Amino acid sequence: MALTTLIDDPTVPTLTIGKGHCLREGKGKTMKKVHVLLTGLSLVIVILSINRLSSFTQQRLEPHDFLRWLDFNAMLPIPIASIVLYYLQKKDVELAGEAPRTRLLLALNVVFVVGIYLFGVSSGDHETTNYLHHRFCGDRPPDADLCAAVIFHDDTFSHVLYYLGVIMYTLALVSIEWRFPRRTEATTRDRLPLLLNATVIAVGIFANLAFEEASLDMVAFGLVAVVANVLLWLTGRRWTQLPFIHSRILRRGPDRHHPVQAALLTRVSAPQPADGSVA
Repeated sequence: MALTTLIDDPTVPTLTIGKGHCLREGKGKTMKKVHVLLTGLSLVIVILSINRLSSFTQQRLEPHDFLRWLDFNAMLPIPIASIVLYYLQKKDVELAGEAPRTRLLLALNVVFVVGIYLFGVSSGDHETTNYLHHRFCGDRPPDADLCAAVIFHDDTFSHVLYYLGVIMYTLALVSIEWRFPRRTEATTRDRLPLLLNATVIAVGIFANLAFEEASLDMVAFGLVAVVANVLLWLTGRRWTQLPFIHSRILRRGPDRHHPVQAALLTRVSAPQPADGSVA
């Protein structure tokens, strides 16, 4: 089968992707998309912080005061922006890492999609019941049983769905990058934008959660952080081959009110398999 070349410049290195497909990627452009996507995630956490901390977003929407701007923004535009950025990350990882069409890649994509579904369900359930909880279920609830159900959805059920979804789509993305590391690697100068984005997200997470209980949050962060560190430190990969895994170690981890992972700088040095074969 003939190869399809996306860029015909012979001076640019060729990347072969699966059977019958290849593309060429210049060294100077290998991390451009990574930095753009991570900057987008930083902007999401800034917008999310403004959404949670601004008095304007406490205003209610018509008809019937059905939601606050706070809940509406956290249910629709912010999660949509986050998931679009995560999807673009996944595609960049697959292309930069020469991911062939294998059963392993198919399985990881299924995990990614299911995780996104759970994340979406949890966002809709949480933001709606959070609004009802705070509006109607205060010191004098109109119906104790009704409010007990609302509070369970708000504080427990939606959180479990959320973290299950975040863990699934994050670890799917991390696993894809680890299994198919970049052929055109990052450079030392790429660390500065990684650190800047990590700092913005870390400050945003601190502003949102510094004074809240975060027991379930820590379990989810811990799992993602442990997996990312194991993959980076113990499996013979360099951080320059795994910038998205690197960014997840740089930042703190996912939290209930921020669908983007947070990070901590690490580095390992070891060669990767030359053929990109699947075990």
